[in-house]
Amino acid sequence: MNNLQDLINSLLACDDNERENILNQIKDCSQNMIFHGSTISNLKEIEARKSSQKGSYVYGTPSLLYAAIFSVLQRTNKPFPPKFGWNDGEIYLIERFPNQFESIANISSSIYILNKESFHKFDDHSESEDIEVRAEGNQKVSDELHISNVLNFIKKNGVKLYSYEERERFGIPRDDKYMVQGILKTYLWKIEDESEEGKIQGKAQIENVKQTWGKYNDIIDGFVSIVDNLPKEERKSFVANVYDVKKEKFNTDVIHRAETIIKKNISQSNNNERESIQGLNVAKKRVLKKDGFSNIIVLALIFVIAVFVVTFLIIK
Repeated sequence: MNNLQDLINSLLACDDNERENILNQIKDCSQNMIFHGSTISNLKEIEARKSSQKGSYVYGTPSLLYAAIFSVLQRTNKPFPPKFGWNDGEIYLIERFPNQFESIANISSSIYILNKESFHKFDDHSESEDIEVRAEGNQKVSDELHISNVLNFIKKNGVKLYSYEERERFGIPRDDKYMVQGILKTYLWKIEDESEEGKIQGKAQIENVKQTWGKYNDIIDGFVSIVDNLPKEERKSFVANVYDVKKEKFNTDVIHRAETIIKKNISQSNNNERESIQGLNVAKKRVLKKDGFSNIIVLALIFVIAVFVVTFLIIK
């Protein structure tokens, strides 16, 4: 694989006149391979990890570029990666946070070559776009490539990088509270098997979010408390509906419904019930404070108008 490694190094050092030729050579040399990107070097085996797709898998891609992108998407200093997508042949990344690309500006990665025969396509999306394939069980590494600066490699491949200020053009909501729902979805699939390992991973994920983002922590804690205390069959519905994307606000009706269900179903000690209801109250107060500020203004205006009318009638 020395030739492919040499081409990667040449691409990082080349000017625009040489770029297209080197990219074509990389494409030719990387045919019929499966790649897996990681910021961890010198691995001899890639371990299968628990997936949101019901099972434990190693994920790979037939694209060296996609492997490079996947290696750093989760390495930014925020709980959500940049949005990755493609349209009319253009591949792009969009910041979800201000200056998010700066946190991966100097990251290097290892690109591992794996046994192609072990991997298969797993849904229509991956089949039509050749984005991602997967294999069950741990996978032996055939060879390892190094990319000294992944962000530069991505740029040299023609990937477009869009700033936080441009996010709405690509369907990212202006209000960032939508990410709270995404955090809850990740938490839910980590704990859904109700194993101790899953619960530990779920709590660790929430703590990491609170440390790296530091926003809406009380709301996140309150919603996690609701998820933990809802019956298992009600959790997915709550998470799916707790945020209204069109209105860009939390759904207080869904929160009130969860409160009713929890109060009805808890049959444990008073302490557990008190803890559950406390989590609900925290969530409700924070949501109403964040999303209901305009309602407060309206009520205040109504009050002022009412006082004015009463005063006018008294004077008259």
